[in-house]
Amino acid sequence: MKHNMLFVSFTALVLSVGMLIAGPKRGGDNPRQMARMLELTESQESQIMDLRLALQKEILPLRTELSNLRSQLKLEITAEDFNENKVSKLASQIADLQKQIRMKRILHQRAVRNLLTEGQKKKFDLHVISRGDHREGRGPRTPRPPRPDKD
Repeated sequence: MKHNMLFVSFTALVLSVGMLIAGPKRGGDNPRQMARMLELTESQESQIMDLRLALQKEILPLRTELSNLRSQLKLEITAEDFNENKVSKLASQIADLQKQIRMKRILHQRAVRNLLTEGQKKKFDLHVISRGDHREGRGPRTPRPPRPDKD
């Protein structure tokens, strides 16, 4: 019993020290976290909110179209009569929309960066360079096969 308590205490101590060393998470992709990290003025926050709203309005129809094309692609992939040309065309249209959305986001980042002071730009640039793209290396998810029923 003493050994278990000692082990649990030691594990808790190691985890606590690890969290202290890592420090608080700063920045992130959350706009509020980014605003705190950059120490934005109220004016900057307001301007960035306006830019973000404009971006969302531009991207929304593209995302809707992208979703529809992905659905069409799934139907074509699973159709009894496979049409490679149609699938290729849908894949190209999806890639084009993804590129358009990505470019709009990049231009948005540049517009936000242009509103920043030199010190804020350094923090912003470090954040952009150091963060990984959460989509990198991720292909489509493969659904798991159904579990056999347990009787």
